[in-house]
Amino acid sequence: MKSIVKQKSMNTPKSKKRQKSRNAWQKRLVVGVVGAVFVVGTVLSISKGRIGATTKETEPYIYAVGRPGPGDQAPEFTLTSTSGSEISLSAYRGKTVLLFFQEGLTCEACWTQVGDLEKDAKLFKDQVGIDQMLVITLDPVKLLAQKVQTNGYKVPVLSDQNKAVSVAYSALAYGMMHGTTPGHTFILVDPGGVIRWRADYGGAPNYAMYVPDPQIMQDMETDLN
Repeated sequence: MKSIVKQKSMNTPKSKKRQKSRNAWQKRLVVGVVGAVFVVGTVLSISKGRIGATTKETEPYIYAVGRPGPGDQAPEFTLTSTSGSEISLSAYRGKTVLLFFQEGLTCEACWTQVGDLEKDAKLFKDQVGIDQMLVITLDPVKLLAQKVQTNGYKVPVLSDQNKAVSVAYSALAYGMMHGTTPGHTFILVDPGGVIRWRADYGGAPNYAMYVPDPQIMQDMETDLN
């Protein structure tokens, strides 16, 4: 008589529980690995995009060169200054003018820049031949006049409240406010009204709101030469 031996089933409740736990752990491991690969890929993609968008690099001051740019005729404009007078770019024909588009009253670093430009006006004249500087923001002229009076600025500060001039010079494209205000754009206009140099420091990735004057002059001389 043959004996029949029954094999004990391995699918006990405890073994099923262990198997289920093992499967869950493996799923978590796979998801974690996939997630890590995705994050690394995203970071590399963003870094590549930022580097690709850079036009000029003078670490840590990276700047683009927008349009209108070197070789283009500078768009004519007439804006109200904080003194109450109307100032036109054409009034400076025969002189070299540096236009400075900046974020405005909410950007204290921008006004520190204005103060430094005034202090170094003679240096800019001697080194790169700048005869006149004009500061342009979108703020109402009355509020700008208060700022100018409080800080004693002498350089003409102009109100472009309807954004027409900032749009004409594409200054709104380079700033941290995503097209709401200019960033930190310098444009050099020669005596004939032609743009000779441009630097848009206020754009990605660094969104600079202040650049030391020696750096500005160095970048200018490098590009002009």
